[in-house]
Parts: sequence; C-alpha cells; structure tokens
Amino acid sequence: PDAQPTIDAAPDASATPCNATTCTSAGGTCQGGACVIHAGTSATCPPGQPCVVECDAGTDCKGGITCGDASSCVIDCETMNACDGASFTCAHGCTVECLDTNTCMNGHYTCGTGSAGCDLECCHAGACADSNSFTGSNATNDPGTCTVPP
Repeated sequence: PDAQPTIDAAPDASATPCNATTCTSAGGTCQGGACVIHAGTSATCPPGQPCVVECDAGTDCKGGITCGDASSCVIDCETMNACDGASFTCAHGCTVECLDTNTCMNGHYTCGTGSAGCDLECCHAGACADSNSFTGSNATNDPGTCTVPP
C-alpha cells in the first residue's frame, strides 16, 4: 500500500490565540486558547485562530462542518452517530476524532493538499468505515490517537 501523508492539523502554539469576538459570533467560547464550538447540525470556524468543534449529541454535525481559515481545526465526534454522513471542508487541514461507534461513517471530506489534509482518527471500535469519500490529501488511522475534548 502507498504510504499515507503526514497530516498536522493540531493546534499551533505560535498561532494567534482565540479572539472572543469572532469566536462568539461563530457560536463558540474561548477555552485554552482555542475557539470551542458546541455544534448543532453545522458549524463554521472563525478565521485566524485555533478551532475545536465538539459534536456532543447523536444528531450533531450531520450538516456541514467548515474549518475555513482557522489556524488549526479539530472536530470531536463524541457521541454515537454524531458526524455520521456529514460533510467536512478542511482546505487548510483538520483532525477529525471519532470517539464512539458510528461517528465517522459515510462522511464527505474536502481536504487541502500535503500536510494540510484531513486526518481521520478512529479511536473506538466501529467508529469509522471505508464508506467515507475524500478529495485532497488524507490519512485514516485505525486505531487512532485521540485526545479528550476540553
């Protein structure tokens, strides 16, 4: 098999910290230097700052998640069926953490190129499936390495 690219969409320590005004406008709050958005159906990250999108319920994040021009983007699919069938736009890269059963299945990923691709971390049995579609650079890690959301 071809070697998978190294994807780095983790928060950048040198990045501009969370801007409370633009973060609040995006529906989030500043936590630990990142704009943390507890998403409903969809979410769009504010530009120029680290962004964490939390998909807390089984119906969350099934619409579109757009990382936009965030300096980094992590999407936490935390509960069974969250993110299932969702569309992710990560032109500058993102890490999608799949933390429960059926969280990252049937997804559509529009990714950047090279290290700005999509990093899919499958951290629970049955979290990911081969039914995902990708455009751009991507890596699927099963089992993956996930962090506990803030």
